[in-house]
Amino acid sequence: MSDEAIHKAVDAARTFLQNDAERLAYINRELAILDYNSDHRDAFEEGEAKGRKEGEERLGMLMSLLFKENRYDDANKAAADVDFREKLFKEYGI
Repeated sequence: MSDEAIHKAVDAARTFLQNDAERLAYINRELAILDYNSDHRDAFEEGEAKGRKEGEERLGMLMSLLFKENRYDDANKAAADVDFREKLFKEYGI
């Protein structure tokens, strides 16, 4: 970057910083963007935690039913095989 370009950028920044209305509008826009991003991150994290909890409860129910019926081999296979686990979820309506 040339010295002239740097001086122009510094002058533009100085002019911008002297305009209170423009500076406040900029700060408000930046704060709104930060709030928006924070809200979306929080919503994502809440949804992720809820989904994980529901998944754990679902798996726990399946394992409990399998153990009640002495289906130990199926419980072992379900723990390792996603497709088989989904088949069992459908079988038990979970």
